[in-house]
Amino acid sequence: TVDAGRLREAGADLARAGRTVLLLIAPLGVGMFVLASPAAAVMFGYGAADAAQVEQLAIVTQIFALGLAPFTIYYVLLRGWYAFEDTRTPFYLAVVLNTINVVLAITFFSQAGPGAPQVNALPAAYILTYWIIVIIAWPILARRYGSLETKQTIGTFAKIMIASLIGMAGGIIVESLVGPYRLGDSKLSALWTMTYVGVVIFVCYGIAAWLLRIKEFSNLVDTVKHRLPGRR
Repeated sequence: TVDAGRLREAGADLARAGRTVLLLIAPLGVGMFVLASPAAAVMFGYGAADAAQVEQLAIVTQIFALGLAPFTIYYVLLRGWYAFEDTRTPFYLAVVLNTINVVLAITFFSQAGPGAPQVNALPAAYILTYWIIVIIAWPILARRYGSLETKQTIGTFAKIMIASLIGMAGGIIVESLVGPYRLGDSKLSALWTMTYVGVVIFVCYGIAAWLLRIKEFSNLVDTVKHRLPGRR
């Protein structure tokens, strides 16, 4: 499409890809945030790791979960420049990204208290950097293509965030009713919590996305339906 000169059409395709990817990774981010403690216990709660260290790993996981959306969208945007065989702009953006990250990391680290707060300051700087670089990169690429359906994308992003909050609320409520996971519980208990809370999050998120009439969600459901056996 880019080679044919149909830039606005290519921009629409790129924006649609970004919205679809965001739709898919949003519930994963919610799951990472809500289930950070049992996941950390299953993956890292062995050997010399004590409960405090596992909890700290869970906090870091939660911070990274907040940056999953901009991290993903940024790498989708990079494909927009690669379609033009333009590697210079991504290089300059990488310089800007790393500069911002270093400045924020030094600032946050120096202002944080010793120990765990300083550890948390580094991923916080990292995810804030990606939010900033997306805000910088999006309009630059939109001008290159003529449009990236910015208004529609922001509207879809807002709906996805609402659906994510509903999924999060559903997971937290059900976990509190069944019995929240506590650090020190068995690994089997952690896996069970991750399983049923994860299912609840995805179900609540899917229902919310359907009720909010997110177009990309409807398109995804239609694609899955047509790939089922017996359907054309």
